[in-house]
Amino acid sequence: MRQKLDISAMRERDLRLLFERYGLSEKFEKGEIICPNCYQVITWDIIGGFIISQGQPVLFCNMSECIDAVTRSSSNE
Repeated sequence: MRQKLDISAMRERDLRLLFERYGLSEKFEKGEIICPNCYQVITWDIIGGFIISQGQPVLFCNMSECIDAVTRSSSNE
């Protein structure tokens, strides 16, 4: 069954603050953060979103399959 999701937009500077809060800034800039579904390196060009899972942010790319996979797995938590 499909769900309607409310998605809020975030500015790049807000995402940078989130990265700093969780200690991800350096990893992101070095290309060390990958999509948990397709294993593609997350960059500003392909960042699709993030969720907080078990107190940690999980970033994922903008491919629809990856967004769906992350959405499904987060609803099972």
